[in-house]
Amino acid sequence: DPTVPDIFGNTPFYVACCEGHVDIVKVLYEDGRVDPTECNQDGVTPFFIACQNNRIEVATFLLQRDKIDPYKCNPFYQICKSGHIELVKLMLKDPRIDPNEPIEAGQTPLWVGCYRKHTEVVRLLLQHPGLDAASGKNYRGMGVFSAACAAGELQIVQMLLQHGHVDYTHTDDKGNSAFMRPCKAGLTDIVAELLKSDKVNVSQPNCLGNTPLYTACSVGKVDIVELLLKDSRVNPTYKNKHGQTPLFIACFNGREKVVRLLLGDLRVDPEQPDNFGNTPASVALSSGHVEIVLLLLRSRPDFRLDDMTRQIAKSKDIAEIKEFLLDSTVASTSDTIAGEFEQYDSESSEEKETDSDEDSESGENEPGYEEEDVVAVLKPSDMNQNIEEQKTRPKPRGQGLGILRRLKFLVLHRKLWLMFLALLTGSFC
Repeated sequence: DPTVPDIFGNTPFYVACCEGHVDIVKVLYEDGRVDPTECNQDGVTPFFIACQNNRIEVATFLLQRDKIDPYKCNPFYQICKSGHIELVKLMLKDPRIDPNEPIEAGQTPLWVGCYRKHTEVVRLLLQHPGLDAASGKNYRGMGVFSAACAAGELQIVQMLLQHGHVDYTHTDDKGNSAFMRPCKAGLTDIVAELLKSDKVNVSQPNCLGNTPLYTACSVGKVDIVELLLKDSRVNPTYKNKHGQTPLFIACFNGREKVVRLLLGDLRVDPEQPDNFGNTPASVALSSGHVEIVLLLLRSRPDFRLDDMTRQIAKSKDIAEIKEFLLDSTVASTSDTIAGEFEQYDSESSEEKETDSDEDSESGENEPGYEEEDVVAVLKPSDMNQNIEEQKTRPKPRGQGLGILRRLKFLVLHRKLWLMFLALLTGSFC
């Protein structure tokens, strides 16, 4: 019986199509008992498996038969995904084939061809008169042009730019444009090609207000940042929804080379705060990037450290910044800040002497009074309150606490030994 399937639901006709035995396929097809469209347990048709395995002779034979449904399971999408060029040419000649038919997630054959970097497949699709190059997106909302830019195949991006009927301004569910993706991935050749075109908005922000330059600065793509700063359409002072600039995020993430590039642009303000009052210097210092703070101090002759950065520097007692400020030629700020550091040092030494005297009397410190470093600051009021709490925090007092804890431990230790001995002797009740 030629219709009996195996345990997976694969019929003899299905297996013959899968393996490419075209003579057996022809014999079984002419048998009236065989259903050439019967699916296996996974819902896969014989024609689909023949296309997936690039069985050109079998696929050619089946396409010429009326019983075959070329739409079922969308085999055309699969051959575009796999890059089977000869099969793509063959199926595009069939009037029943829709080159825009998407899968359930929304990706079209053109989308997957761009994303999989199949240049010849994309070329054939773009030449088809029935193609809708603007349709198709994945479950995250990434369109065709975004898929091509993310994949990084320069030739495909050039073909799409020349086609003219592609949606170049499409954004995904988070508002990221096609230009955003190569900037984040560091695809220099793609970014350079897109900057030549007037079809692409090179400064389009996403839902958070982050521009491609902001994203490139965030991840430290130096070559991309250098290209973008040379373009007059790119604004290096653009703020996102939190009021943060590209310099701000570069300082926060410790991207020293990017910070140097940005500071070389006279449009950039190194003292610009965000919506919470944080400055590039304060977030860099809070994150431990001292070298970036020194870069900011040397960037402009009239640069002034904000109050928040001064408080963080004092609380962390950073020697490099202190030395720079003491030796700095910036007269407007160095004398004042140096005096503040000297005053803070004298106060700290007095507090340390007092702490050492009290510690020697008590014998040990109570838990919960360890010194804490200021790691991140959101608002100036929070920073001031934190500094004042550190200065006014109560110090450990009393020498009886440590002795009392030792006595409790000895008593408990003695009871445990008595219980253990009672168990051994059998007198425990």
